Amino acid sequence: MPGQDPESPRHAASPSERAVNPEDENSRLTELVMNLEENVSSLETEITVLNSELEKCRQVVQEMASAFGGGGIADMRREMEQMSIQIGLLQRAVSNVPVVAPDASARLRIPEPKAYSGARDAKEVENFLFDMEQYFLAAKSRTRRGKCRLRQCI
Repeated sequence: MPGQDPESPRHAASPSERAVNPEDENSRLTELVMNLEENVSSLETEITVLNSELEKCRQVVQEMASAFGGGGIADMRREMEQMSIQIGLLQRAVSNVPVVAPDASARLRIPEPKAYSGARDAKEVENFLFDMEQYFLAAKSRTRRGKCRLRQCI
């Protein structure tokens, strides 16, 4: 038969071939049985190795499960819940604090305007008045009392 290996166990020899060479047939079958036994023994060793590796993997998984087991995960969940409660409290505290702007005049050092020399020059008077207006704006003293206090400093 074309395409079939004569050594294959599926190769069926015709009855006339088996009757003519019974010794050849017997040796061929013996060789096939030996090959099969070798294959089975190699498969058995591979299965043994795989079983031992599988057992090692199971041990590693059990160790990891015990390390990160239910107790560890439950503790982490409790900590996360406590942290979320703290975050909520902090957010409420921050949102309830009124925003108070500090006094600008206390924060900034405003340069005093140049003193008026008493000259009767229109440009000199205009510059002095402009400097005074800018000084009052920068000091943000809009009340009359505050302006009077600033004038006394000049």
